[in-house]
Amino acid sequence: MTSKGKLMRAIRVHEFGNSDVLKLFSDIPVPSPVEDQVLIRVYACGINPLEIYLRAGTFLWKPDLPYTPGTDVSGVVEEVGTRVNLFKKGDRVFTRSTITGGYAEYTLSSEDTVYPLLENLNFKQGAALAIPYFTVYRALFQK
Repeated sequence: MTSKGKLMRAIRVHEFGNSDVLKLFSDIPVPSPVEDQVLIRVYACGINPLEIYLRAGTFLWKPDLPYTPGTDVSGVVEEVGTRVNLFKKGDRVFTRSTITGGYAEYTLSSEDTVYPLLENLNFKQGAALAIPYFTVYRALFQK
């Protein structure tokens, strides 16, 4: 079964501002992966300062409205695009970037931003790996 025609819940931002601009919708179409994209069923999503700045409209660039926030996601692969070779349905994964936003039941990510989530890590830990962990690791050990 493909995601085509299915609906999901997602948080959407239709105007920049404080947290009260985050609105829950239950009629958002589930995106379908193409080519190198991975559709992930979201089990956990991190919140980073960057997402707060984007939502407030105070960052250097602004996303097109409306949009679904959320970058750091962990979950299970639901579907893959035609050119995805590294992942298959049912794989536990985390991502450092989303195409359609992580404050949703499903999100799309490019295959090159998705990583396997080890069995000894839970989904909350997985959602903290990409930007928080990689940033700290780079600061402490590479810089």
